[in-house]
Amino acid sequence: MEEFLHQIRTLEEEINLTSKRIDEMSIWLFLATLACWSVTHPVMKFIAIFIVLFFFADHVIKGRYSKKSYTARIKDIRNRINISQLSESQKNQAVGALSRYCEDQLGFKKLFKVNYKYIVAAIFYSATLVLFLKTI
Repeated sequence: MEEFLHQIRTLEEEINLTSKRIDEMSIWLFLATLACWSVTHPVMKFIAIFIVLFFFADHVIKGRYSKKSYTARIKDIRNRINISQLSESQKNQAVGALSRYCEDQLGFKKLFKVNYKYIVAAIFYSATLVLFLKTI
């Protein structure tokens, strides 16, 4: 039981750290987007836009602790709990903890609630990219 609870706590910490890291990057994405528009040469502006996209995509991806998605990792833990030798009561407790601490942290509603600043900055970046591409 303790092994599963440790895995659940570790996964919960990873999810929370990822959300925190993404949220901290929101102001930098906004400022980098504004910096792209300060470039006057169209080709250099185009390059700047894609450099910003590369930097932020790399930053979001590089902090991952596992090659599997959070959903796949939750499913793996749930499957290991279900095939374990734990009593039904312990299995229910472990699955409940997994749901409370990990599954409830995922999903669009939670993502928007926790990382709304980053989403707003990403929408601003996307909108300005579309406007720039229309002028080409």
